[in-house]
Amino acid sequence: MNIKFKMPKFHRTLTNRSMWKELLLTFLGTTISIVLTFGTAHLLDVRQRVKDRKMSALMVTGNVERFARVLDGLSDDLMQRDTIAAWLLALPIDSLDDVPHHLMVEAVNAVITLPQLSHDKTAENIFSNSIETWKNMGNFSFIDKIGQSFAEINECERSYNEFINSTAKHVDWIKRHSQELPGSDLCMKCMLNNEFRDNIGEIHGWICYLRFLAASFRYTNAESMDLIGITEEEMIKFADLHDEASTSSRPEPLYQTYITPKLKFDSLTTMPGLIERVEY
Repeated sequence: MNIKFKMPKFHRTLTNRSMWKELLLTFLGTTISIVLTFGTAHLLDVRQRVKDRKMSALMVTGNVERFARVLDGLSDDLMQRDTIAAWLLALPIDSLDDVPHHLMVEAVNAVITLPQLSHDKTAENIFSNSIETWKNMGNFSFIDKIGQSFAEINECERSYNEFINSTAKHVDWIKRHSQELPGSDLCMKCMLNNEFRDNIGEIHGWICYLRFLAASFRYTNAESMDLIGITEEEMIKFADLHDEASTSSRPEPLYQTYITPKLKFDSLTTMPGLIERVEY
């Protein structure tokens, strides 16, 4: 005897066997749908983590490359100043007065006004302070090499700026002891001072050191990229995009542009209390 059930959901009458078959198919369909949903979500999550890992790697390796470019530009700038320093140091001490005054001033200013060294620390701060970023990288060797690069970048910046600051401080010392030192003016006093001559003689050594550091950063960077699986072409492209954004032709706002000019006194005849505000 067959028992028939009316199943509104399926819009037809099923036998006991067919009903269980239909229910089984429905269960399997639901299970497969759930598996596909969660499987797809997991796959998307994995892909996103891979994408984030690559972006983080490009950010930090691109930052190292940009600092190497800064060192390239700085060493080129110092080359011109080193040429001037070599010319100054080659001048006979007893004939310094024979050099035209304006030429001596320009030359001395060129070797004591050296550019500061600085770098963008945004990527370094994100990388160093985010445990989540470290976990997502999943490669301790990469983290170690990048951390080492950032440490060396900061030490390079510190030691170079200490060098140029020491030169500036010594010039200030010469100014404060001007009456006690030989020489007719500040330039002569500097060129007759052995410590000052030693300072400007160090410019050449810094050129060699900065170029060596730039090459070292790029070498370590290449090793880091191999560990994480990104190409030099990808990194260079990322670094170029950042440089293009930082050298935008958009004019930077200057505070002086927004300084309100002083009012004319004749415009204050009806408000004499404001005169005190424009007499500072």
